[in-house]
Amino acid sequence: MSIDLYGQSPRSLERLMSEWNEPMFRANQLCLWIHERAECDPHRMTDLPQKLRERLAAAFPSRSFRTLRRLRSRDGTVKFVFSLHDDSTIETVLLSSGKQRAICVSTQVGCSVKCPFCASGSHGFSRNLTAGEILAQIHAVRKSVDVGMAPRNLVFMGMGEPLMNEMALHRVLDILFSPRGLGLGSRRVTVSTVGVIPAIERLCDRDPAPELALSLHASCDKVRDQLVPLNRKYPIADLLEACQRYIERAGTDMVTVEYVLLRGVNDTKRDAEALARLLKKRRFLVNLIRYNAIPGSIYEASSRETVQSFLDLLRSRGIQSTVRRSLGGEIQGGCGQLRSDLRKDLDSSLEDGTDHTRH
Repeated sequence: MSIDLYGQSPRSLERLMSEWNEPMFRANQLCLWIHERAECDPHRMTDLPQKLRERLAAAFPSRSFRTLRRLRSRDGTVKFVFSLHDDSTIETVLLSSGKQRAICVSTQVGCSVKCPFCASGSHGFSRNLTAGEILAQIHAVRKSVDVGMAPRNLVFMGMGEPLMNEMALHRVLDILFSPRGLGLGSRRVTVSTVGVIPAIERLCDRDPAPELALSLHASCDKVRDQLVPLNRKYPIADLLEACQRYIERAGTDMVTVEYVLLRGVNDTKRDAEALARLLKKRRFLVNLIRYNAIPGSIYEASSRETVQSFLDLLRSRGIQSTVRRSLGGEIQGGCGQLRSDLRKDLDSSLEDGTDHTRH
């Protein structure tokens, strides 16, 4: 009933049970209900004493978390539109590629970075999501798939800048990595950021630490200042050094560099040459992304020939590079297409109205 229970780590549940003078095995029972069975209604936790269930229900009041709509594209991508207790909407995407499945998770309602080629920021920023709201997305998507088909990878690449919701992000990571939480390996979780350097430094001190992806999108500060406004505070050279430190301190193999190719903006041979120079002798994987159009945008996608030429040049310079397979574009579920102002579009066309807080 209370999605806030989803956001309680095993350690926080232990502290709570200690404060309430409950035996410590109650914390283990709660972990089983909340994180393994994805049950957040205390009244359904049948092996707990009635008084404890009532106390939990009072301490963690009911907060709505509903599926407004579920959209499926022909490539297998599924986009979920969720409604929160304050009538905000967020989007989460289930990505499928062969036998690989990943959940693309949102961390904010909107985005305060306001990259002009991304829908999430163009519709404004409302607030950070709580840890419980972030975990609720994961549980809702996992519940929607067949047994044995649950996604094994999580990417914080949905709406919002994860490192601007740092406290909730770290709480979620605690739960994801804990054996009494979701028990995921650190290599199965990726945090994508436009580059908040102090938060990157703190993230790499985690044990374990997640994989890191840097949304770069330009090879010089002049262009990146326009595409990623936060670059004016954290310029490219400083970002790459921070990412290099992340590799060394977090023990990860490499950092992924995400680069959305925009026609005539950052996709020339000169841009590719400059990017190759920036990344030379660094342990980075470049992930080239064809731009997914959003309504009202002044930007256009680079041609497939341009993308291939850009890729070939990077590889010829010894830069490990790939082109991300475009998924979910027809349902506005692709990279950069998620938005937060859908309530008015969906009120007359709700698909199922599922309230996950009551499962």
